[in-house]
Amino acid sequence: MRRLTILLLAAFLACPPYALACKMLSQFPEHLPPQNVKQYAHYFVVKIDGIRGETYRGTLQDALGPDQAVGQQVVIHFMASEKAHAVCPLILREGKTYLLRSQSPNPPLLISRFDGYNIAMGHEKFSVYVNDLKDARRANN
Repeated sequence: MRRLTILLLAAFLACPPYALACKMLSQFPEHLPPQNVKQYAHYFVVKIDGIRGETYRGTLQDALGPDQAVGQQVVIHFMASEKAHAVCPLILREGKTYLLRSQSPNPPLLISRFDGYNIAMGHEKFSVYVNDLKDARRANN
């Protein structure tokens, strides 16, 4: 019994607190919801180049909005004072590429740490969602 208590205590201390109470979208829709696709200019495909505190710097890898250009440098900030509502936070990692939805179609990007549709390039729906947004852009040109 004592070993079990020690093992459980060690496991609890090894896990970050948010990992114990958060959840991620487990069932992603086949395509982005229509209300998301309509805001195609608010989406950015960004490779994270650097992280300094809560400021992230990245390079656009794909142009989804009318004022976006591949290779454009952007600054990314998370929205302040957000409530998690038991959703796991997005953790951006240097060198990784993400599909991010900003509050504005123009940099600097202001994104939600808890938006389930902010996904990494390795996600199974990444290419599908990027193509949904490209189709929306073409339809509006």
